[in-house]
Amino acid sequence: MRDIFLGIDTSCDDTSIALYFSGSGKFIEERKTQDVHEKFKGVVPELASRDHLETLPVLLDSLLEKAQIEPFELAGIGVTYKPGLIGSILVGLSFAKAYAYSLSKPFIGIDHIEGHLFSAFLNNTKPEYPFLGVVLSGGHSEIFLVKNFGDYELISTTVDDAAGEVLDKMARYMDIGFPGGPAIEKIAINGDRKRFSFPLPIVKQNDNYFSFSGIKTAALAYFQKEDNPDDKFKSDLAASFQDAVIRQVIDRLKKALNLTKCHRIVMGGGVTANTKLRNSIIEELGDNAVILIPDIEYCTDNASMIAQLSAWKIISGNTDELSIEAHSISDLGNYYIKKNKIGF
Repeated sequence: MRDIFLGIDTSCDDTSIALYFSGSGKFIEERKTQDVHEKFKGVVPELASRDHLETLPVLLDSLLEKAQIEPFELAGIGVTYKPGLIGSILVGLSFAKAYAYSLSKPFIGIDHIEGHLFSAFLNNTKPEYPFLGVVLSGGHSEIFLVKNFGDYELISTTVDDAAGEVLDKMARYMDIGFPGGPAIEKIAINGDRKRFSFPLPIVKQNDNYFSFSGIKTAALAYFQKEDNPDDKFKSDLAASFQDAVIRQVIDRLKKALNLTKCHRIVMGGGVTANTKLRNSIIEELGDNAVILIPDIEYCTDNASMIAQLSAWKIISGNTDELSIEAHSISDLGNYYIKKNKIGF
């Protein structure tokens, strides 16, 4: 039997399913990005769940046909079971459980954030420990000290909004498109990043932590004060706001480097697809750290990272019972902050 592992991710609005060939380190993936949410300028959980339900069987058939394998050849099945939209996760988890049961295959649940921590190794490079694992996405902004596989210490998290979250919200208020991160990046290219001033936030309980709500509120105030927010104004505000987000990420990374004395940085999460962020981190920190960032296609949610982790865990003898439950929150690093957000 070939060591072929199936990974499934339905944590938000991307339906993704992948095969990982552990012998060669190669991947085959099928992915569908839902377009139903664009008119709402944000993900509608119920619509996302329904779309996953319809899409998963179609993608699975396509994937197996592309790989020219039969289901019985699978060595194991893994699926995201936390964190994310609970309805979406339930669809993927239920599908994976049923498929594993029908084939009598080993099954394991994967923490989506752990998947992002190791997504930079999808190009078949091997992790070297320890490293600083950075996850920047729509729901998460965290830095972990990854001491070994499965041994993570949380160094930094956000006390309010996540980096991707504020980019999405500002894009929605400026009415420039969805998803917000790419929309902000696109118009920021022609903007003046020095036109608007944003202070570097300091979190009183721990200055290693992120806080993005203050700069979001400041950006919204600039926008609301402008009588005629034309394209030039929006480009300048987007560039200034994006720069403020990047400056904070770099500041917290510098603090984490000094705190841990660890000089390997591994990035992951949808926000790391931002070219300005990628280039700025390499430029600012590249002389003091080895920096690994996933290919852009693996920054966003994907099942390849889930399939990879599933293989590593199952090969090591780790599996889960089919009774495992879905969770909307990650406790990776054994800690999380409960947030009382006041949204826009």
